[in-house]
Amino acid sequence: MPDSTAALNGAFDITIASPTPSGLALVTLRHGRDVLKFDRFNVMKESSRREFLEGARENCPGIDDEAFRQSIDEFKQMAAEIAGSNVRAKEPGVPESPDVAKLLRDMPEQARKRAQAMRDDPNIVRMVIEDIARLGIVGEHELTMTVYLIGTSRLLERPLACIVQGPTCSGKSVIVSKVAELFPPESVIKATTMTPQSLYHLPPGSLVHKFVVAGERSRLENDDTVEAKRALREMISEHRLSKLISVQGGDRWEGKLIEQEGPISFVETTTLTKIFEEDANRCILLQTDERAQQTRRAMIANAKNYIAGGSISEPQRKAIVEAHYALQRMIQPMNIVIPFAERLAELLPDERCEARRAITQLLSTVEVLALLHQRQRERDGEGRLIATAKDYSLARHLLKTPLGRTLGQRVSDAAIRFHEKLTHWFEKVSFTTQEAKRRSNVSESAVRGYLKELRDAGCVEVVEENKGPKPATHRLTETQPEKTEPTSLPSVEELFPNIPDADMRTT
Repeated sequence: MPDSTAALNGAFDITIASPTPSGLALVTLRHGRDVLKFDRFNVMKESSRREFLEGARENCPGIDDEAFRQSIDEFKQMAAEIAGSNVRAKEPGVPESPDVAKLLRDMPEQARKRAQAMRDDPNIVRMVIEDIARLGIVGEHELTMTVYLIGTSRLLERPLACIVQGPTCSGKSVIVSKVAELFPPESVIKATTMTPQSLYHLPPGSLVHKFVVAGERSRLENDDTVEAKRALREMISEHRLSKLISVQGGDRWEGKLIEQEGPISFVETTTLTKIFEEDANRCILLQTDERAQQTRRAMIANAKNYIAGGSISEPQRKAIVEAHYALQRMIQPMNIVIPFAERLAELLPDERCEARRAITQLLSTVEVLALLHQRQRERDGEGRLIATAKDYSLARHLLKTPLGRTLGQRVSDAAIRFHEKLTHWFEKVSFTTQEAKRRSNVSESAVRGYLKELRDAGCVEVVEENKGPKPATHRLTETQPEKTEPTSLPSVEELFPNIPDADMRTT
């Protein structure tokens, strides 16, 4: 894409220089001889253009408001034309963006009709949960819906990322796989394993607004594995990658800048209960249900696969999947405004630095719920969706436990349940990790993780450290883990004191 300059409204000049195939360019806005603002950003993203212009407006006191607004409109039109030019197709080896509208038109009419019915139904969340259950996932409604929202958030400017934790055989991988199955192929990248440099060397534009579904996280949390995740952490938090490398050009070495644009949404699974802090802070930590009653439900569901007519048929499965392909292709990326965002920031606890990331995760979840309900949400004068109390209420329901852990106000539900078992087994006697493992129904790594959580919360103490082959000995304390609903996230009533209860009901 060549450099371009245009005059806006006879008063402002805009220059777009050195654009990359993905749309990243140096943009300069001038008024006469004065440079009002310059920055490097992706001109293909409306939110980035808006942020640039709003920053320029602050540098223009005294400029006629109407003239500036008109100039903004003309700049948006010019940027849209640049974004619409087929810049990626000009680069060899760079994949063209799929024509989502054409893919949708080519889908079976029945799939499109069912997707339209879901999109137009205020109870779309319930319908999504029911479809996932029909694919064979019993229970786990909050977990499956949250992972579905993670995938849908790929369409936002600030997508979400999560790590699904749970003991071996608790269904982590199956849940993620079934949910990811509902997203159309052009929106998903499935990578069982990622090398440290793999994200840099994908064709430019390959990651833009993609749902990256990773495999099982490495159990080794050493320097090598931490370094291997560096690029992924940068993509999740900064939404782009940039790396300067040396390449040999003829008889000399030259510097080459490798850039990879995002953003991405992301999910992976792990049996670890303790995750490298820099990764944990960037991701919502979700947990599977390891309880016996959930195991019983899962066994019964699996048994039905061996009974004639007892499980979903292949045509039924295909109809569900195609309907969700169509639904995801129908969802229009839009800018979203959250009128209560500042009030929420005032109410969240500020004792821990993690709250700075927790609020973005909470607000992005509100955004994606508004996006999913875009047919039921009003728009403001600039065409942006307006998030509602219902969006916050459901976001709070889904995130109160994981964000409660992030903000340090409770241990995991699984650790609380493990503490109840320990109280039954070892109320007045000390015990070793191996003794707790023999009594429990989870792996030794899960037992060690739960004990670590409970020690950090003061519910368990070490009586004697391990010495050689002799294991450490633990003892329960009088401190009980918090079992009440966490208070980290403001209640709907606190955030919306003047809204009637009937208007707060969620699907």
